[in-house]
Parts: sequence; C-alpha cells; structure tokens
Amino acid sequence: TNATNIAALESRIAALDIAVLDIAALEARIAALEPQPSPANVGDLREGGIVFWVDPDNNMQGLVCALEDLSYEGNDETGLYWDDAISYSNSYTNSDTGTGVHSDWYLPSKEELQLMYVNLQRFECTTLTPDYRDIDDPCETHKGNFLTTGYMYWSSTEYGTTRSWRQSFEDGYQSRGGRDYMRQVRAIRAF
Repeated sequence: TNATNIAALESRIAALDIAVLDIAALEARIAALEPQPSPANVGDLREGGIVFWVDPDNNMQGLVCALEDLSYEGNDETGLYWDDAISYSNSYTNSDTGTGVHSDWYLPSKEELQLMYVNLQRFECTTLTPDYRDIDDPCETHKGNFLTTGYMYWSSTEYGTTRSWRQSFEDGYQSRGGRDYMRQVRAIRAF
C-alpha cells in the first residue's frame, strides 16, 4: 500500500540523513587531526624566505624577503639598475629550500625595506635609536645576510621620473638616488 511505501521511504531518508551526518563528523575529526600551520614569527624561514613582518590581526599572514640578493647572472658586480630591479623581482622564483617554491615576488616599497631593516637587520636588538638607525650604537644581531658598508638597496617607491628611494642596511638611512646606478635588490612576497 501507499502508506507502507511512504513509511519505508521515510525510513530510508532518515538512514541517509544519519549517514551524511556521520560523514561530516568524520571529515571534521580528520581535519582536527591534521597538523595545523604554526603562527609566523619574525626571523622564521617560511614561504620561500625569511619572515620580516607578521600581520598583527592574523599571525598566519605576513611578508617574507628572499634569502639572497638578486643580480645579473654571470656578473661579478653586485646589484641591478632600478628598471631591471623591478623586472627581476617580478620574475623571480626562489630555489627550493624546504619552505616552498614561489613565483609571486616583487620589489619592496621604501616602507617595506624599512621594516626589513628594523625587524631583520636589527633582529633582537635592545637599542632603540631614533628612526631605528644605528650610528653610534651598532647592533650586532642580524638576519638576512644584507650587504652593509657602502651598499644601498632599491625600493619600488619612485621619486620623480629619474629617481627612486633606496635603503642602507648599515644604519637604516633612506635616501633618493638616480636610477642609473646599480644597487642591491632583495625581492619580497606576501603570504
């Protein structure tokens, strides 16, 4: 009869609902057992580079810099011209160091370079000089292997049509420089 068929159908539907709930519960249990990524910390090797800034609202996101400076392949001179610094950074893919291979790198802004200086070049420093510059009281703890004495790093921040901002990792000084000079380049990426 129809009543018997309807009761049997309702019983099957109830059994299917229980099965769907069981699958969802199993998936939730499996997800809970999977290792969760640890929060990022400045100085960590992660996401293809060295963490130099962590988002204060989400410690799973931040910025990393490449492990090494970019330069012309096969050239003994260090550094790049500014236009090449932009294109080399945008086309950079890091080597596999166990932290992931990525191809979404770019040339940092002057503000991002300053964060790199403050958080990596002055890693675990206890002195707080004005603007985090070390002139009379140099800090000896460093991360990132940045070149210091006499070297400047290009930023993507432009100043007019022929100059851009650059950063010293010796003392934290930022200045504007002509783009027709070779400067150091350290690509960064967001994670």
